[in-house]
Amino acid sequence: MAQQILSTNTFLASTWIVNSNATKGTHTTLAGAMTSASSGDTILLETSVTENVTLTPGVNITGYAGAGIGTPNVSITGTLTMTGAGSVTISNVQLITNSANFLVVSGSANSFVNLFNSYLNSLNNTGINFTSSGATSQINIYYCQGNIGTTGITCFTSSAAGNIVFYGTEIDNTGQSTTNSTISSGLISIQFSKLIFPITTSSTAVIQVNNSLLIAQPPTNMTILTHGGSNSNCSVFNSQLASGSSSCVSIGSTLTMGNCIVNSTNTNAISGAGTLINAGISFVNTSYKINTTTQTVAQLDVGGISFDGGTNLLSAYSTGTWTPAFARTSLSTTYTEQVGLYEKIGTHVMVSGYCQVNAVSNAGSGNLTMTGLPFTSNATTAYLSALAMGRTNITYPATTTTVTLEVGTNTTSVAIYANVSTTGATSQAIVLSNSTGYSFGGIYST
Repeated sequence: MAQQILSTNTFLASTWIVNSNATKGTHTTLAGAMTSASSGDTILLETSVTENVTLTPGVNITGYAGAGIGTPNVSITGTLTMTGAGSVTISNVQLITNSANFLVVSGSANSFVNLFNSYLNSLNNTGINFTSSGATSQINIYYCQGNIGTTGITCFTSSAAGNIVFYGTEIDNTGQSTTNSTISSGLISIQFSKLIFPITTSSTAVIQVNNSLLIAQPPTNMTILTHGGSNSNCSVFNSQLASGSSSCVSIGSTLTMGNCIVNSTNTNAISGAGTLINAGISFVNTSYKINTTTQTVAQLDVGGISFDGGTNLLSAYSTGTWTPAFARTSLSTTYTEQVGLYEKIGTHVMVSGYCQVNAVSNAGSGNLTMTGLPFTSNATTAYLSALAMGRTNITYPATTTTVTLEVGTNTTSVAIYANVSTTGATSQAIVLSNSTGYSFGGIYST
């Protein structure tokens, strides 16, 4: 008895069945099944296909649930394109690049694509291209696995207005690609996931990471998170980041990191010209230095006890550079070298500096100060400082007994005083010399 060819399937939840054997399904191609389907239908993929297909909103694609454990047995090699308003769920299927993105979400509609329990195989091209201008467009990647198979490609690029979400997902990087996945607008949320590729944010993009691993797997070395742009509502909490011999995180904007583990052997584990809001960071390799332009410590409340971080948390530790300079009324000075280093532990800042004066064209008058301290001093208590400067080649008033350096309240300057024994008064008449180096150091409180 000849086997009946199905035109529609009335026996299973999936109305349409794709099978390369025409006697076992309703269609031999996914595109054919998509043309026949309407919103609310599900297409069951029984055998793998190689084709490019435009997705119909409301029409879902699935493989057998058992085929979705590990690497699904059925695959779509090619590009799936979503431009319409509505949602599509793809589950238990392997998506494979065919020298192009395996998923493109574009256009102006509010498009939703859910990838569930699938395998995302960026074999020879970046996997996802998300450019939709729909304000609520979204790509949800739930409980998926995947891999980046070669260099020069990455997991995704996004300039969409909407969101891209990783949840319970693990993406490997056997190709050891150091190419960054990029997002320039919208939001990327990474929750309970393990991503072994670098990510860069820019422009208005927001990144929020929680309970996840962002790591460079040896022997690959790469900055795993480069955070830039104008949006300061960005955070990494309860997560581990590892970068090998590269800086782990580069901050060009404002990023909050709390209860995080950072693993790096670079001179600076965290670097950049932005602001780090430190809510608790542990360093587990040889590098423990934070070298960002600005670092603040988030206030914590634990069991009703408030910790201001700067006073009580050793996590309020950073090192960096600053630029010392002399100042006074009408002073005109040029330098051949200005070098400053600092180490901050809690509210205490240890500073050292060196200025090589090239020429003093106007000696100026009044109080001589050193400017450029890396942190503003304590706003309520004056003179919590212990600083000193060498006396060599500095012209002091006659009978000077001591030189005092004081940091006042709420300032980034050091006042320099010469104490004169004949009067017991404080003199400001300290004159800088041409072609002379001045070194100093000490500690003050913020």
